[in-house]
Amino acid sequence: MKVGTIIAITGALLAMILAFANLGMYLIWQPNKDWVVFVLLMAIAAGVGALPGLVIGWLRNKGGSGGNDPPT
Repeated sequence: MKVGTIIAITGALLAMILAFANLGMYLIWQPNKDWVVFVLLMAIAAGVGALPGLVIGWLRNKGGSGGNDPPT
C-alpha cells in the first residue's frame, strides 16, 4: 500500500474513534445538546475530508496516475 493511502485511512479511523469517544462522553455526562451536534458535524466533516485522499490513493494503487512504483 502507498503511504498516502495508509495516512488517509489512519486519519479517517482516528476521526471516527474520536467521534465515538465524544459521543460516549455525551451519553455518560449528558451536557448541552449542542455539543453532540457539534461533534457529529465534525465527524462528518472529517469523513468527507478523508474521502478524496482515499479515492486518490486507490486510483494511484490501480496505476491510473502513471506512477508505477513497485508494490510494497
